[in-house]
Amino acid sequence: MFTRDIGLPPKHWMKLERMVVARRKLEGGKSPEEVARDLGFTSVHVFRRQFDLYYQTTPERFQSARKIFDPTNGHLADGGIQAPEGAVSASGSPATGQGG
Repeated sequence: MFTRDIGLPPKHWMKLERMVVARRKLEGGKSPEEVARDLGFTSVHVFRRQFDLYYQTTPERFQSARKIFDPTNGHLADGGIQAPEGAVSASGSPATGQGG
């Protein structure tokens, strides 16, 4: 009945959900080691291998590729490029990119 309703066997669904949670934890700033431990993987190596199978990238590459624009200082969250000309910060003032 589960497979008919969800479209996956329960074990496959659980693995997929585990990877979704892993991705969210990585997006939240947790290290691959923390995520592996939190989700009960037997080792970080096993976690990395599983993550790569699902997302075709390592957890570390996934995190480094996540660049989120911070409108309050006009920079990418990792200290990258400045805001485009005319961008406005969350407070409504011009985002100068002079960071603070």
